[in-house]
Amino acid sequence: MAATSFATPEDLTQSWRSLTSDEANRATMLLRFASAMIRVECPGIDAKITTVPPATAPELDPDIPRMVACAMVKRAMIVGTEAEGVNAEQQTAGPFAKSLTFSNPMGNLYLTKAEKRLLGCGAQTAFTVPMGGVSTAVHAPWCSLAFGATYCSCGADIAGRPIYEVG
Repeated sequence: MAATSFATPEDLTQSWRSLTSDEANRATMLLRFASAMIRVECPGIDAKITTVPPATAPELDPDIPRMVACAMVKRAMIVGTEAEGVNAEQQTAGPFAKSLTFSNPMGNLYLTKAEKRLLGCGAQTAFTVPMGGVSTAVHAPWCSLAFGATYCSCGADIAGRPIYEVG
């Protein structure tokens, strides 16, 4: 079952402009798609905007996903259907010229970095991945590990056998 949209065509109308009936139908579909995209990019967002008693306030204001969904759909609809696929347009009449470059020529739905920050998702995280398995190396008796250090001084941790300090 599809989850509900974060915004309605009426929300889009209030934040942008009046829509024709065809535009309202398209907006309904695009708002549903934008909401699905937000849920994919920000897993668990529905839980963040729902209050569970005895909680006093949601973790995320429900107006934020509504605002973001409307902004996504506005970017997609502002192109219209005439400029589909256009990357640049130029008109010249005598000595006068007019040039346009569309920021979203295909009318795609997308989240900006600022919108991801507003939604509380898409933050960069750092982590490490161990490249080797657990060391089963036999260390030299005089290896620093034998004396309580946290590092290997004989090289067995990288070669599987002592390679330094070997007499």
